[in-house]
Amino acid sequence: MDAFEVLYQKYKQDVYHYLLYLCKNPSLAEDLMSETFLKAYVSLHQLKKDEQVKTWLLTIARNQFLSDCRKKKITVSYEDYMDSFVKEPIPYDISMIKELIKQKDERSQRLFQMRLDGYSYAEIASALHISENSCRVIDFRLKRWLKEELKKEDAL
Repeated sequence: MDAFEVLYQKYKQDVYHYLLYLCKNPSLAEDLMSETFLKAYVSLHQLKKDEQVKTWLLTIARNQFLSDCRKKKITVSYEDYMDSFVKEPIPYDISMIKELIKQKDERSQRLFQMRLDGYSYAEIASALHISENSCRVIDFRLKRWLKEELKKEDAL
């Protein structure tokens, strides 16, 4: 057995379960897993000695999933994105988050609510009379601020 086959046997379940969590489709998860290991095989020389192999593989898997979504023009829901932004499930109280959001300016509050309601960045940008890029930046900064505030409140 060569080194890559050992790597495949050791991490295939982790990669598969991660992809299944992302796409919720066993067949697609298997396809993406194959693409992930193919890309890993081609890029094996880029793996740094001190880099964690599992982390490296899961990063490739995530990128494959996102690439597949872009090809198929699939959008990831805002709630799913927020869950992945925080890394771990958190026992948060939505009323606490809404109270924190009230501390922000009206534009940020509207942006947050519109994202929760499923609006795209383009739709929000149009409604708020700002560029789509500004919309994305405000959203990112709002999530970062929210994460910091929740840490202060010991909710994270």
